[in-house]
Amino acid sequence: MEYRESKLVEWTKAIPECEEFLNSFFMSSVEDPVTEFVNYLTDIQSYGKTYKSVRDNSHLLINAYEEITGMRIYYG
Repeated sequence: MEYRESKLVEWTKAIPECEEFLNSFFMSSVEDPVTEFVNYLTDIQSYGKTYKSVRDNSHLLINAYEEITGMRIYYG
């Protein structure tokens, strides 16, 4: 999956406690952005159970995904 590396760097600086989560996810992503978004949400939910930093920043991590991938997420 293509992503904006400069935005990834920005977000790892904005929420440094989630740097490992963000880098690991985006560097291992190979599917299309929509499929990876589902994987991303699943990872946030899974990691959030044991990592307080992911749980506490879940709303920011969604914003990060949008900016890093350039994909706009609509909720309806």
